Amino acid sequence: MPIQCPRQRPQSDGHQGLVLLDEPAGKIGAGFIVITGRVRNNGPKPIGYANINFTILNGEGEQVGTAIDAVSNLEAGAVWKFRAVSMRPGAARFKLAKISSIP
Repeated sequence: MPIQCPRQRPQSDGHQGLVLLDEPAGKIGAGFIVITGRVRNNGPKPIGYANINFTILNGEGEQVGTAIDAVSNLEAGAVWKFRAVSMRPGAARFKLAKISSIP
């Protein structure tokens, strides 16, 4: 069953140049959720390590887990197609927690 991330301001890592390009999309299956989307390195240099974190919520709005994906050696100007997965049952929706990076 497809679900959407609540509308949010454009997200970035705050200093390294990572920018979320579009609203992440999620799909709930039997006991799991998969969240996909795209992040671009708008910085002038490659990024050694980057990750994206989502909070997974149940129908009552209680946190039931997290979904995380990471990438290494993201070149300047490159687009990363992330796929964050959570195997926690009870997922009804998700929200972006943070994007972070290490040079």
